[in-house]
Amino acid sequence: MEQLSSVSTAQTNQTKKTTQIWPFPVRLICEIFILILFFITLIIFVLKWPDIENKIHTAILAKTRLAPMSEANTSWMNPPATTIRNYRLFNITNYMDIMTDMNNPLMEFQETEPFPYKVVVKKNNVQWLNNNTQIHYSVERLFTRHGEYKQILIDQEGAFIDILRVMFRTKFSRVADPVFYILGGNNAFNYSKAIDKLEGYISPLFAAISSRMQGPNRDKYGFIYRANGTNGYNYTIHNGINNSTIKGQMIDFATEYTTFKTTSADWQTDIFDGLTFPPLGNPPNRKIINVFQPDFCRPIQLRYNRTVSAFGFNQLHEYVLKLVDVEKCPEMNENCPEVDKLDITKCLSGWLI
Repeated sequence: MEQLSSVSTAQTNQTKKTTQIWPFPVRLICEIFILILFFITLIIFVLKWPDIENKIHTAILAKTRLAPMSEANTSWMNPPATTIRNYRLFNITNYMDIMTDMNNPLMEFQETEPFPYKVVVKKNNVQWLNNNTQIHYSVERLFTRHGEYKQILIDQEGAFIDILRVMFRTKFSRVADPVFYILGGNNAFNYSKAIDKLEGYISPLFAAISSRMQGPNRDKYGFIYRANGTNGYNYTIHNGINNSTIKGQMIDFATEYTTFKTTSADWQTDIFDGLTFPPLGNPPNRKIINVFQPDFCRPIQLRYNRTVSAFGFNQLHEYVLKLVDVEKCPEMNENCPEVDKLDITKCLSGWLI
């Protein structure tokens, strides 16, 4: 037993020897060396940072700088993103009373279930102007049904206001004159399937005025039918090649569906096309971005709300949509009040009947 204990003690002493800590002078030299190496690396980084920053800036510009045959131009013309939009219609449940009751009853309506569509936006007919500092282009939108369209969704029916009525530029309010809804003997409330109102339909009112419609897709009427696969909206913008702060700023706009046209001189504020955004900075240097909405033929406002973490990014700028009446608040700044409705009739017709 004594011999076994002696062997065990010898092994313990050997283990202690192998795990012995380095002497203080050796440790001090190693720590000083590591510290010197750290500061040398830091000094080199500080001295080289302008070059590194310039390389990073150049790499970012290569991705975002709009110029002919550039990488940014390729992604700008065919953005890699798609949008899912839900469209709803309003079923006027008391449409017969509205047309026949001389007491002008209030309109009663129900909202349909949403119709989801995938929207892909492309830019066509691109022209580089003014020494490649401006771009003229057309917007093509491709609509396809998104997800499963159940039969109950397709079969939704109702008396929906025929959008063609707006082409007569008649005033519309919550209480309207019944004569407004009967135009030349044609009922403005066309009882039909809701999906036809989006994807195309023919009504007596359509037949009466279709010959005076302009633009592509005129065999039927319907918001998606008219816009699908056409180059109906035309912009001219600054590409910001020499000044990134004006990138995407609108110079002029024209729609092929009506005679409506506008230029930047018509507005008291800078308006962007909504498809080409300037750099926002971090924190954002733009609290307001006024975007021209082609479906409305007027600007709407994107107002900075907060910075959030989402989609794998630590800092994303969240902007919220605000409907601002440019006629009442032409400066379109962040103090403009939001409204609950906008007049879009000039976007649907340029003439009166």
